[in-house]
Amino acid sequence: MIVLIENYRGVDIKFNTDNETFSTSIDGWDKDKKSYSIIKKAIDDYLKENSGFKSFTARSKYKPFEKVEIVGIRKDGRFIKEINGVKSQISNYSENDYISWVEIDNDIFEAIAKNNATIETLRETNRNLLGHFKGKTLGEIGNCLKN
Repeated sequence: MIVLIENYRGVDIKFNTDNETFSTSIDGWDKDKKSYSIIKKAIDDYLKENSGFKSFTARSKYKPFEKVEIVGIRKDGRFIKEINGVKSQISNYSENDYISWVEIDNDIFEAIAKNNATIETLRETNRNLLGHFKGKTLGEIGNCLKN
């Protein structure tokens, strides 16, 4: 059973009676500690490290219209993103998938979006053409041979 102990500096500290640990979660950063004082120190350290961080907007290079707000950086150096009020970390592997947003890049994102629309139109055209082959598939030929 999990019991709320207190809200410390705006962060909930909970106690898990099953494994007798204290836990907290801040911006996708989860911690479990055996001691109440250690969990409070972890919260203090996290808040101190992120207090000077100024959030900024970034965009995904692969999802051109996805804007994310970078709202913090964890102790391990991973960025915290927020999309529609939901916060999560960006893995080290994915860091290069995001770029800080600057207005001059809008032209590039618009060109990418236009190219993606053209690509999707061509894919749809190809899907339609696939249904017009006059030859028989090997599956159809095999079914004829079996009968």
